[in-house]
Amino acid sequence: MSATLRRPSTAPRDRALRLELTLQRPLLWGSGVVAALLLLAAIGQFARLGNVLILLAVAVPVAAAPRDPAREGWLSGTLGISRAARVRARVRVVLFTQLGLLLAAAVVILVGPQGGGGDPATLGRVSAGGLSLPVPTLAYWQDVVIWASAAVWSHIWVGRDALHDASTAMWARALASYLGMYVVVTAVTFGVRMLPLALGALLGREPVAGPAQEYPAVLAGAAVFGAGLLVLRWRSRAWAQAA
Repeated sequence: MSATLRRPSTAPRDRALRLELTLQRPLLWGSGVVAALLLLAAIGQFARLGNVLILLAVAVPVAAAPRDPAREGWLSGTLGISRAARVRARVRVVLFTQLGLLLAAAVVILVGPQGGGGDPATLGRVSAGGLSLPVPTLAYWQDVVIWASAAVWSHIWVGRDALHDASTAMWARALASYLGMYVVVTAVTFGVRMLPLALGALLGREPVAGPAQEYPAVLAGAAVFGAGLLVLRWRSRAWAQAA
């Protein structure tokens, strides 16, 4: 008598993720198309519109809110997906969509035209393997960690309510939380940047400038970004338990 082999049932977490990817297909496709167009515009030196992608990343948690809660609830029940699993899957999809848009924004700002107002993002270009690659400045990395951190922390502030609310007020709240966190992270990096000067004055030494100021500021911004990811993971578990 031959034994019958059965495929193991798909874990609810995987089913929830697949359902969420299906439900968020318009958002994912739309974000991908916009990112691709702006990348092409930057590579072709037509425009450097990284801010558009940053704002899109900030809006993703609200844009991912249920369009038809009754239908989504019915689909989840049919597939045996709990509300907690749905919340975890949605947060995961939203976060990775945000990170993809933020990465695209960083590339657009780096490779796009460097003229106009503001500090240039590159020191110049270097040839590697027949390719001419831009060399980013420390100021560029500092800007990246500031707005990336602000976007992640904005997700933390609006994420729970955005799971079921896509009202105009929620869009405004997401933008306001991003701007507020942008100011906070900028203040943190500026304070860290001033530490070498303060220590030099305290010890009676010559003021330290240049990379000695920039590197700690970049590391501080990166630490705020990493802390945001950890807090978001912790908060998403609480959102799932309360679902």
